[in-house]
Amino acid sequence: TAAASFFVTVVISLSTTMAFAPWFSRVVCCCLAGASVAFQGAVVFLPAAKPSLRKPLGVVLKSTLMTEVLPPAEKVVEAVQKCGSSVTVGDVATAGGFDVSYARRQLVTLAASVPSTSVKVTQAGELVYAFPEDLRSALARASRLAAVREKWNNSKGVLLTAARTAFGVVLFVSLAVVFATLFAIVVSGSASSSSSDSDNRSSSRGGSSYGGPPSYGGYGGGYGMGFYPSDFFNMFFYRPYYGPPAAYSYDDGSQSSRQRSRRRQRGEREDTENGGMGIPSAIFSLVFGDGDPNYDFENRALAAVAEEARANGGVLTADQLAPYLDPPEYPLEEEEKNNNDEVLVDESWVLPALTKLNGRPDVAADGQLVYVFDDLLTTASRGGGGGGNIMPSQRITRTSEPLLEEVVPFSRAKPWQLGVASFFGGLNLVGAWAVGSYLAEVPPGFKFTGLLGFTQSIFPAIALYALSFVAVPLLRAVPLRINNDKIKKRNDNRRAWHRALRQGKADKKIERAQRFRAQPLKTINLNKDIVYDTNQSTDDTALNDFDQRLEKTPQQQQQQQQKKKAWDWDAVN
Repeated sequence: TAAASFFVTVVISLSTTMAFAPWFSRVVCCCLAGASVAFQGAVVFLPAAKPSLRKPLGVVLKSTLMTEVLPPAEKVVEAVQKCGSSVTVGDVATAGGFDVSYARRQLVTLAASVPSTSVKVTQAGELVYAFPEDLRSALARASRLAAVREKWNNSKGVLLTAARTAFGVVLFVSLAVVFATLFAIVVSGSASSSSSDSDNRSSSRGGSSYGGPPSYGGYGGGYGMGFYPSDFFNMFFYRPYYGPPAAYSYDDGSQSSRQRSRRRQRGEREDTENGGMGIPSAIFSLVFGDGDPNYDFENRALAAVAEEARANGGVLTADQLAPYLDPPEYPLEEEEKNNNDEVLVDESWVLPALTKLNGRPDVAADGQLVYVFDDLLTTASRGGGGGGNIMPSQRITRTSEPLLEEVVPFSRAKPWQLGVASFFGGLNLVGAWAVGSYLAEVPPGFKFTGLLGFTQSIFPAIALYALSFVAVPLLRAVPLRINNDKIKKRNDNRRAWHRALRQGKADKKIERAQRFRAQPLKTINLNKDIVYDTNQSTDDTALNDFDQRLEKTPQQQQQQQQKKKAWDWDAVN
């Protein structure tokens, strides 16, 4: 199995190299990846002097994984870098759109993975994680698994592009094999007819000119057509490092020839700007699509809700959450209303986001339902460490734009690319059907030689590829259309709630929510609010706290207490 996997990888890579000389470096990466897959399960041999120390590769990898702590998720590292070197759980949950519990666990894992991390404790009991500035490099130095993941992230794009290209190249390889086989069958049939007219010459050779047995008209055998795979690729692909095929080259140095050359170069740049969507990539895109652009929509929605909660003192209404989540249709004006002439709706669709952000529902004095997010009201990444409270806006804060999902396209390839890919896919299916019909007439157990023998051995793979090329796009077209209709419906609902919010229909509810329990966003001062630091001894921490208390005059302490009382009084009223 390992040898077969390696052989297939090499064949695909060589085919890609013949057609795309500029892709040579990517093909080399693909070859190396295939070689690593091919030798999975191989045995790691230590020096021959100690044969007893020979261990299977799986045992070595298992022991390595068990002795090392798994690094945190890549998206968590990105969220920490986005916030800065010092973060709280609320900062990371807001920046990455994570479940608060998940963000807390991942921060602990990241702190354990990077030895130079310090954990600080504020006077209010808040935890601040202080990471090094070069967090990604520090994590790679401390964790071998993180270093491997970093290398994979750097090469992932190249390898995936090479895989997409290889899938498209396989179509042309299949076409070459199928139609070369059909040509050989036609030539073989002609040779058999001519040999039947000259029995003496046929009997003297013991068979046909193609080496097959007399009873089957010379199936298989070597053929001398002079066909080379590179000739087939030269018919459809331009190799810019080597120029067009000689048979089609007409660069005579004239102005028109130079214009054609510039047009070719512009086309290559456009393909590069569009993500390298050449014909092979377009073939992959036609069959499998280009992925879901909404794969991270849930994280983006939670991040938007967290930002909105911080901007509104940690208290939100369902109307403010609707443009980010999955609300129902906005009620019509004639539907049931409460005593304040406000529309009543079922707000159960809020609960998933409320649970993930560790929020809680609460009831205001007038019976209005509000949602409180206490864990998001502390930050260490704002204000440059200056500390203080960021007060919620005194006016009604309205969402600037709703968060919309993107309709998933069937393919991002250009229409002409899809047309070319469809044509070659259909042509391959017809050719495979013709070869399959011919092979079906062969008696069971008979083996061809030469090209026909090679085609006979790999025909199941050719037939599977040809059928999948047509079946997979058809099978995913209907579910994709249904899913896009649902996306449009959800986007329409978000727009309707956002329009009502902009028109002021929920202003009274938002005002009552602000009076209920809106709190300022607490910014931690890393120089004054810290009472304990894991990088400092207990004595140093106590002395720093004592010095900070001495710096405050009685007048400053009294002013601070008055400000706190004034804020508490406004919140109650």
